[in-house]
Amino acid sequence: MQIDRKSPDIRIKLGDDVIQTSNIIKFLGVCIQSKLKWNPHITKLTAKANRSLGVLHKNLAEAPLKTKLIAYKTHIQPI
Repeated sequence: MQIDRKSPDIRIKLGDDVIQTSNIIKFLGVCIQSKLKWNPHITKLTAKANRSLGVLHKNLAEAPLKTKLIAYKTHIQPI
């Protein structure tokens, strides 16, 4: 991946094979886009939080409000 706002298309070879480039990589839990935008990272985190919230909503439908709040604070808020 080349990280730059305006970069030429550089091809890197290993022997006779051209190494594939990528626009997005995950490094230390953060999705980094080649144009230095946060969109892929935020989209991925939002989707993960919504999936987890759906699971809690389904499994704790009949639970008391205090239990729902504890589950939310321990499972969803850290995401």
